[in-house]
Amino acid sequence: MGETKSPSAAGREQWPRTFLAWAVDSRFLEAPCEQWCAFWAKDGGALALSGADVEPARFTMEVESLPMWSEVQAVRLRHAELASEPLIGALARYLDRPSQTTALLVEFTGDLGEKKAPAAWRGILKKVESRALSPRSGRDYIQRRLREEGLSMSAQTVGVLEEWAAGDVALLVSALDLLAVYRHGDKTIGPQDLEALLGAGGTPSQWDLQDAFLRGEVGKVETLLGGLRRNPDAAPLAVLGMLAKQMRSLLLLHGHIAAGRSRSEIGYKDLDFKNPFPAKKLMETAGRWPEPRARAALGSLYRIDLDLKGHPGDPWGILERGLLAMMRA
Repeated sequence: MGETKSPSAAGREQWPRTFLAWAVDSRFLEAPCEQWCAFWAKDGGALALSGADVEPARFTMEVESLPMWSEVQAVRLRHAELASEPLIGALARYLDRPSQTTALLVEFTGDLGEKKAPAAWRGILKKVESRALSPRSGRDYIQRRLREEGLSMSAQTVGVLEEWAAGDVALLVSALDLLAVYRHGDKTIGPQDLEALLGAGGTPSQWDLQDAFLRGEVGKVETLLGGLRRNPDAAPLAVLGMLAKQMRSLLLLHGHIAAGRSRSEIGYKDLDFKNPFPAKKLMETAGRWPEPRARAALGSLYRIDLDLKGHPGDPWGILERGLLAMMRA
């Protein structure tokens, strides 16, 4: 078989056949990666694999096979940052001789910029075209989110928010999530909202820590805990309460699934959320938290709670030791 017919040269330049896309927040990946899938997978849709649980042999089989009546096998390896060493090895071997009938998209949430890529991924970056899909600036992201949410914000307030984030675009994701929920009714965000909800930055940082904990990002949890320790408005018990809430919602999710309901049938109120956004985020990481693990984690959080309330030691140290022990177990 000769080389498969492919889209135009302009399209190939925009969406390479073999492509590693990365961003500091998974939501920056969503729209561009859907466009890649629409470009290469056409009507059939891309085969989605998860870096968290796909076996290396399964990955190799899929990228080296071609379904009947198809010209291209489009494969989408999501959550590649969670890939095991054997899976990373299988990916590296495939990239040495990529198939001419396979289009492969690798999605990585994290920083693969210069000198920041994990050691295991540095060799991968030399073998494949990669692109950072994070916004170019905080202002770009703020303005896009305002349009998407139908919100209004004065130029002065945008400037204050951008300055507050201090160049950390990922931090703006959590901040705007919070502000969008708070101002869902009147759709206007003013300086007073930034002061009331964001303060010194504790609340968005706590959200980021929660997300990193659920994704199993040990290094990021350590970094965020260090930042929260320096924030006078942050409290270890508040962080613990947020994580316990996620575990209880995960157990509710498993209960609904055990009762025969599909994920599409489970609404955010069924998981004890007041807004669909946190439920959507929880669903994205639920695969990492089977029921036995979520139940054990809730028990561990309860024991940390007892230690915080009855131990004379440093509360942030107690919280950090407890969370890291859970993540490394």
